[in-house]
This record gives sequence, C-alpha cells and structure tokens, in this order.
Amino acid sequence: MPLETVEEVVTAGVQAQALVDKHLTAAYKAAAKLVRVTERGVELGMVQGIGAKKIIADARAAQGHVAAVASVFAQLHHVQTEASVAAGADLGSVTTAGGITIGGVGVMGGGR
Repeated sequence: MPLETVEEVVTAGVQAQALVDKHLTAAYKAAAKLVRVTERGVELGMVQGIGAKKIIADARAAQGHVAAVASVFAQLHHVQTEASVAAGADLGSVTTAGGITIGGVGVMGGGR
C-alpha cells in the first residue's frame, strides 16, 4: 500500500493496530498460562527456597510487561484516532478492546 492519502494511512493504521491487538492479546493469555505453569512447578517442588519466590515473581512480572506494552499501544491508538478524526477520516466504531467484544457498541465520535 503506497500510503499516499489520509484514507490509505488510516486504513493501514487500523490494520496494524488490529494486528498488534491480536498478538498482544495472545501473548497476554500465553503469559497467564505460563504463570499458572510456573506456580504449579513450584507447588510440585521443581524449584526451592528463594529461587521459587524469584521464578514466580519473574513470571508474574513478565505478564505485567505484556500488559504494559498493550497499554502503550492503546494510548498510541487513541492519539492516532484523534489525529485521524482531525484530518477528516471516517473511522466507524470500536467493537473490540484487548480481545474483548465491547457490549452495546455504538458510534464513538471517531471510534476504532
């Protein structure tokens, strides 16, 4: 896509944001599973002492980092949406957020 018009930039941005959301949602869910697996490993005695505390904390922190990255992209999405609306782009409405379908979706003043 050549990105020569506002519409092309907006379309490419919407596609990129959707892809980022999809992958970050999957990463967050995988990280949650990894936390559960790590905790279970500790329960089964696979790691002892302070090492157990550290491995659990590290797994939980890693999941938090994924959430933090998602937050940065959400903030960026907001700023990009405002810029798109200011440029006269028709964005429609937001129907999902972080892999969750939004209930009662309507037009949100520039959406996406």
